[in-house]
Amino acid sequence: QIAHLPYKSDNYDVEFVFTILLPKQGISLDEVEQKLTSQPDLMQQVLSDKNTTRKRLLLYIPKFKMEAKFELNDVLIQLGIINAFSESKADFTGIVSEQYDRNGLYISKVEEL
Repeated sequence: QIAHLPYKSDNYDVEFVFTILLPKQGISLDEVEQKLTSQPDLMQQVLSDKNTTRKRLLLYIPKFKMEAKFELNDVLIQLGIINAFSESKADFTGIVSEQYDRNGLYISKVEEL
């Protein structure tokens, strides 16, 4: 069973939807996650609401806190920000005062929390 819960947004161009999956009895969340991550087309079907029917339902969701941490080094390198991650090639002369040693100044890790 799948429930798509739309969130209200002030920006009409952006829609946020909280999707809840309830696996069939006897199927673990790990199995569902493995299947969805190994089959991108299936994930797109689940996230699409084209094959769903709209119903009002009473849904009880326990309070929870979700946290995530993403390392962005690879993404930034793919976008062309390469030298900033190199100890020998990084050049931050435009943002670092001359009174500080600019040699060896580079970005080792970028994280989004």
